[in-house]
Amino acid sequence: MDNGSFTALVSLDISAAFDALDHCVLSSRLQSDFSIDGISLDWIQSYLSGRHSFVQVGRSGSTYCQQPCIAGVPQGSLLGPLLFTAYISPIGRVIDGLGVKHHEYADDTQLYVEMTDGGSLDRLWRCISCLQHWFLRNHLLLNGSSQTPLLLGQLNVTLGRRSRHICVSLRVVLQSVTV
Repeated sequence: MDNGSFTALVSLDISAAFDALDHCVLSSRLQSDFSIDGISLDWIQSYLSGRHSFVQVGRSGSTYCQQPCIAGVPQGSLLGPLLFTAYISPIGRVIDGLGVKHHEYADDTQLYVEMTDGGSLDRLWRCISCLQHWFLRNHLLLNGSSQTPLLLGQLNVTLGRRSRHICVSLRVVLQSVTV
């Protein structure tokens, strides 16, 4: 942005991120991508199994579900965000392969590209589309409303003989990507 160009930034929001993690997919990913197996994997599987849903409003609460939870990690736990990060770890390779920069923290992912040419925004939209497919294949869903790009940059404006730098932050709707 220092060179007068703009950067397009998109923040991705995953619906019910911690509740939707498939335990079988997570176990497989821990084995294949992180070489976690044996007693360590058994311990994690034990940590995730035997859980039931429970809702409480005020002093009234629901009864436990008869079906065990086969998806999700405990929210508010120390291990939950770590397991979530392991679950979605392949998206870094997807994003990098499309030439898009990104930052991730737990269930928040920001994608950004410097607007150097007309293909920059196309790369960003291709990346979002690929990620939507990846999330669907892995039993996760992106909230569509979070995929509006924010354009950031500086404009050089000349007023008479004086040149001024104006910081610009615009939110624009360019197109939507539907799977």
